Amino acid sequence: MRTLFFKISFICLALATHFAQAKSVTREWAKMQGAELYEYEVSKQDNFKSENLLKTGSTRDASFQINLDPGVYFYRIRALTKAGQASPWSSAERIFVKGPSLTTVTPTKNEVIEVPEVGPELVFEWKTVIGAQYYVLRLQNGKVRTSHKVFVPRAVVPLQQQGGYTYQIEAYNGVHPISQSESTPFTLKFAKTPPPRILEPRDTHVLPAYEPFPLRWVQLAPTRFTEVSVTRLDEEKNVLSVEKIKDSEKHEIQALDPGHYQIAVRNYLDDGGDKYTQSAVTIKVELNPNTLSTPRFGFEARLMGGIAMGWNAYRSHLPPNGWLASDDDDPEVHGRIKIPIYKDWGSEFGFHFRDSRLRSSAKFNNGSNRDESFKDTQLYAGSTYKWKELGPTLPVLLKGFVFFEQKTPFTFNSDNFNYENVLEFYEQFWGISAAAEMKWFGWHPRWDLITEHRLDFYLFAQGSTFGQERPNFILPALRSEIYARRKIGSDMRFLLGTQLYLQHLSQIGENYESTRSLATISVKLGFELEL
Repeated sequence: MRTLFFKISFICLALATHFAQAKSVTREWAKMQGAELYEYEVSKQDNFKSENLLKTGSTRDASFQINLDPGVYFYRIRALTKAGQASPWSSAERIFVKGPSLTTVTPTKNEVIEVPEVGPELVFEWKTVIGAQYYVLRLQNGKVRTSHKVFVPRAVVPLQQQGGYTYQIEAYNGVHPISQSESTPFTLKFAKTPPPRILEPRDTHVLPAYEPFPLRWVQLAPTRFTEVSVTRLDEEKNVLSVEKIKDSEKHEIQALDPGHYQIAVRNYLDDGGDKYTQSAVTIKVELNPNTLSTPRFGFEARLMGGIAMGWNAYRSHLPPNGWLASDDDDPEVHGRIKIPIYKDWGSEFGFHFRDSRLRSSAKFNNGSNRDESFKDTQLYAGSTYKWKELGPTLPVLLKGFVFFEQKTPFTFNSDNFNYENVLEFYEQFWGISAAAEMKWFGWHPRWDLITEHRLDFYLFAQGSTFGQERPNFILPALRSEIYARRKIGSDMRFLLGTQLYLQHLSQIGENYESTRSLATISVKLGFELEL
């Protein structure tokens, strides 16, 4: 069979640039002698890798059609003979699809805007254009023209002159503009009375959906009253709420659905008229993957398990005396339940359990080695109070507890004696605790961060060494915890973290004296349920 070799030469007769969103685009070429079939590929990149291909096909006509969103694409073709022999692929050709007209949001046409005279900045916003890789804001004030390249549909531009301005937005894909807005005029004036300064949330802040958050500002001029408005920007500026506030510089914004919002603080001046100054921020509210929906009851339960590693030393001053050091694999379990009571107040109940093993690190003065083990259990109960929020996603809780702790039963093994069955050897403690807990929602797109620091003050203790009671003197114990938390279900979270625990105590009795120092790091994992 005779082999047919030929070279495809292109004459792209067809459509030059096609403008529309998801509109049919046609490409044509001159028919080649001997070609029975044409194969074509359309790709997002000119390398035509499989992950970039949008469409592959074949046709007997010298043309194909495809629906494309605004953007820049590439295509190539090759010819096949009746015998199935294929020519080389043609060079990549560009398809440029222009998008619809770009719509601006703010400033609006012919709007008069008052800004502070010192350090004025103006926010420009417009709607996203599908297929745009970046935007160029072109701004003109008289004969002065400036351009600002941004990668999101928003720009904050410092302006030094008041007067008339015009601006226009262009959307680009690569080096090609795919959409542009109309030229929009507005007027900038320097306000004689400074507007309020919004402290939080900050402009462009991302907040979790379905959770209330605080709004705080500072009044910079005498004010009769303040209006706070919440406007949803992605629904044609739908004003959701307007609240009138007197004698306050803070307000709680109720839970919002996911979307883009503008929060405006408008101060009506203390002159009896309708004059006002205003400041506004734009925020994004989204479903944080790690943020649960609003709890139905506020009930929270947690169970953690882990291994304690570190230094746990004990010294007895009675024979046989010597030092004991801990194993590095003491298992421990921690659980707690939180229940809301009223507004920012709640209650918390929990326990800590550790199975400790001590082994001698030096000979006792009777020449023997000695091992010791005991189970340390602590039960606690108390109240919690939501003290303040360091930011919209950083609540701080203060806690106070009463606790009971017991170390029992003790067992001893040594070269010369064995007290494994002496179960009456125990230690018991009563005390109070003070703690602070902070949750950082949205610390990572998929994780929250939780830290808790707690001091245990031992007020009273007793114990028995073979039936003999003894008092104790104990310094406060410090327990610092840090956890990363991730949502794994509608009401369930997974936790992974670590705990640092420090304690030093001296036990002094009529016929007994000992010193114990503890410094351990625990690695923990567990689960949390919130209803």
